[in-house]
Amino acid sequence: MSELRTIDSHVSFLRKMIKQFSDDTSYDDEFLYKIFIDSRNTILGRKFEEGKYNNPFNLQKLYVPLDLVEYEECLPDGTICKVRRSRYKIPTYFSSKFGDSFRVMTFGGKNISSGNLQDSYNLQFTRTRQEDALYEITNGYLTIFNNNHLKSVLIIGPAEDPLEFAEFPRCNPDGTETDQTCFDPHSQVIPLDAKLNDAVYELCLKKLGFSLQAREDEENDHISL
Repeated sequence: MSELRTIDSHVSFLRKMIKQFSDDTSYDDEFLYKIFIDSRNTILGRKFEEGKYNNPFNLQKLYVPLDLVEYEECLPDGTICKVRRSRYKIPTYFSSKFGDSFRVMTFGGKNISSGNLQDSYNLQFTRTRQEDALYEITNGYLTIFNNNHLKSVLIIGPAEDPLEFAEFPRCNPDGTETDQTCFDPHSQVIPLDAKLNDAVYELCLKKLGFSLQAREDEENDHISL
């Protein structure tokens, strides 16, 4: 089953597997999608914890428009200043003991490092990083320090629920929104390395109370009779 699939294809294939054990009509698509995503996240989560599975097929690109907003805790004296902040809350990404699983970058491809307000303030005392931007995620919003000229950024990484991208408007480099979203679940494949499909499907069946191994043993018993 090693091929990239849309969510419709994943759910359809999962139904075919369920029919080997039971009637599938009691499961609606939304329920099967949740089972699939939970299983996908379990398998991917294990890989990320091992620190060796940042496969490009697991990643999604998010186009993030930024607004200029007031930030009330600026250094050194706590006065109000302005920063760039994402217009919307960003999706939830996988995390591990190795840190963030995603990258933040400009539309031109320059990486933006993570850091807080204090880190941003300290940049002025460096020789080569005085103009570097830093990002921080607080309460679900992305904040950009030390560069109020940026009107949008990209986030590339593995999200826990790819469908959240279907509700996130795609934007241009100048921050203006387009009539497209960052993901079309019916035409674009779900971010998942195809080599993991079988493991995800098997876990889906296990969550539903079915066992492929038990099915194989039963078939082998019939063959041996």
